[in-house]
Amino acid sequence: MNSIHRSWLIAVAGLTTACSAGSRGAAPGTPVPATAPSASPSKPRATPRPSKPTVPATDPSAPATGAVPPPPPGEIVLETQTGEASYYASKFHLRRTASGERYDETALVAAHRTLPFGTRVRVTNLRNGRSVIVRVIDRGPFASPGKMPRIIDLSRRAAEELGFLKQGVAPVRIEVLGPSTDADP
Repeated sequence: MNSIHRSWLIAVAGLTTACSAGSRGAAPGTPVPATAPSASPSKPRATPRPSKPTVPATDPSAPATGAVPPPPPGEIVLETQTGEASYYASKFHLRRTASGERYDETALVAAHRTLPFGTRVRVTNLRNGRSVIVRVIDRGPFASPGKMPRIIDLSRRAAEELGFLKQGVAPVRIEVLGPSTDADP
């Protein structure tokens, strides 16, 4: 596990611990710790809701929380970006892309504004935690920016595997993958 993922997991664990510790109700007459916000003496203290049990982010059976699992063994993550993904309309099927390759809506391919052609990118849907590895073959997206910038256009198959065909767009994290450390010379 690399240091970025380890620090992220430690931060999430600390935040989870702090949140669950702060959400426990105190018994009547028990003094409130100095770190907790003080309640107004004129208002009765509300009973906090019990916290939901947390599931480690690396558990594949965990519900989607936007947590991104670590890269596959042997993969090196060179860069990470967060934004929105969309997918190509069917009318572009078999048309030439900026790389000269024909777009195939059944292939795991994508368009990115700056990444070199042939770059492998792992795209993770932050709504459901599903991910797929695609190869950059085109330039784009060139849609106007909204709340979250559109950072990648995916093939129809990639969007289907990520589970956002009906929505058309989804919040994603993309990880630019470097050469595998298990590669033979």
